[in-house]
Amino acid sequence: MTIRFKGAQCAWALALALCVSQTMAQSSYTVSTLDGVHLTFAADERLDEADRVLGNRSRFVFQSSIGGLGPFGGYVPRSAYWAASTSTTVSPTSLFGSAAEWSTRAVSDNGRWQALASTATDRLARSQGTSVTRLDAAQGTTPGHVVTDINNIGDMAGFNSSRNGDGVSVDQPLVWRNGLRQSLPLNGAVGGRAQTVNNLGDVAGALWFPPLPGTNAADFVWRAARWQQGAVTWVADPAVVAGASVVTAMNDRGDMLVSSRNGGYSAFVVSASGQVTALSPQRSMVLAYDINASGVAVGEAGGRAVFWVNGVEVDLAAHLAAKGVTRVGNWQLLAVLDINDKGSMIVRYRLPSDAASTFRKARLTALP
Repeated sequence: MTIRFKGAQCAWALALALCVSQTMAQSSYTVSTLDGVHLTFAADERLDEADRVLGNRSRFVFQSSIGGLGPFGGYVPRSAYWAASTSTTVSPTSLFGSAAEWSTRAVSDNGRWQALASTATDRLARSQGTSVTRLDAAQGTTPGHVVTDINNIGDMAGFNSSRNGDGVSVDQPLVWRNGLRQSLPLNGAVGGRAQTVNNLGDVAGALWFPPLPGTNAADFVWRAARWQQGAVTWVADPAVVAGASVVTAMNDRGDMLVSSRNGGYSAFVVSASGQVTALSPQRSMVLAYDINASGVAVGEAGGRAVFWVNGVEVDLAAHLAAKGVTRVGNWQLLAVLDINDKGSMIVRYRLPSDAASTFRKARLTALP
């Protein structure tokens, strides 16, 4: 059996080893568990190019501080970072001070920009370092405005969620440039959401289309889509990417990571030219979360943490064992949540003694 990678043909085992060694060329990894992570927050932790982790820490507040909590208060997200470190365990540091109301909603690749939301008022903001600029109320505030991604120059992607008189969702995809909101075109769709923006300003997400002929009239469907220079330039072909689909991540060369739900969960990499590569098509439960500049996608397949190189699935546990990383030997590696351009990763895992509902996170810092 042979397989083709970028025009070169080689035997299966040699091809996989060669492609992984060329693209994931790290000599090994240091493992740091991340303390203070709360898994129910809207934004996952993200790695920047310096291997810092940015996201949210748990902080307890009383009912009098934030509406919607129980009579005795509860835990809310507060923007924080985990320093680049080779320590076994890294604790979070509050980014804007312990009492600040800001929670992280998205982080740029370089870590210099963050999209923020106020846990007290839902007011949106963006920050450059520790300098926070609130968006003008007319540019995005509660109810309904959601930020999903931010790039290295501070452009933000998201949507405004609302319903029409019939109670039907009419989400409007949005992009904020220089802090000013712009609506993205729907091109015949009845709604949409912008989910990711790359460093060139290209935006991707999904459009919500009326049902196809011959299907149930109530079966509106999300179809993955991309906007460039404010215009729709690609929409997923339902004959290729079946079911509801959305672009969840996109790199600067235009590779898009597409998630689809059609009975089970599927994932695809779509090149800038529209070529579609299915990820682990033999599995019924595939979730992909991020893609880096080299086109390495990460996620989970069959309940195991994996990454994909040129569309070929690589089991993370086996990869780490081959690199001599022994600390994770008894971990149940569940998913790879993020990868930076150096190949460092954030993983979700569980220890043998943990209950099935327990999840932990760790950083794998790539060594050259």
